[in-house]
Amino acid sequence: HGVHGGEYQPFDGIVLTDTFQMFEDGDPDDKLIFPVNNERVEAQKRAPIRVIVGNPPYRGQASSDEPSDANLQYPTLDERISSTFGEASKARTRTSVYDSYIRALRWASDRISDSGVVAFVTNNGWLTSKTGDGLRLSLAQEFSSIWVLDLKGNSRSGKPSNTEGGNVFGVRVGISILIAVKKPKSGECTIH
Repeated sequence: HGVHGGEYQPFDGIVLTDTFQMFEDGDPDDKLIFPVNNERVEAQKRAPIRVIVGNPPYRGQASSDEPSDANLQYPTLDERISSTFGEASKARTRTSVYDSYIRALRWASDRISDSGVVAFVTNNGWLTSKTGDGLRLSLAQEFSSIWVLDLKGNSRSGKPSNTEGGNVFGVRVGISILIAVKKPKSGECTIH
């Protein structure tokens, strides 16, 4: 919010929405219930976005305290994942390519189109997992330059976190920071 000439001026950039859902084919409008919010959703969908910075959810499996969190369906987004990350994968089981943070990577790459920057703090499972092979290959094909900082910290699967240096985020999964730059057809991807 702000004050302009002594009067309160609300910030008109706030959009209350499920980011993935708002780009689903056939997503219903909320014109009757939330007309102002719906106008903001439509304006955001039309706006060119060139930088996406985020900290998407790290896990794909619903927990007991958030039972419906990972059970949401995004057929359009999941089809994009299947035709890119999933198609490029040699893994037999590909269910983890639909984890929330993987969905966020797919959505962000598509949203910036052919140029921009995606910077995420994520689960680091995609760096070495068998099911991450298609994701790694696709990112290298879609982006011009990629920087990855593996902060490690995995305390699952019998790995004591002290062997990986602990985890400053207070979660049991390992963490990575990804910065990916996309330029129109700039040749082979450089990975740092």
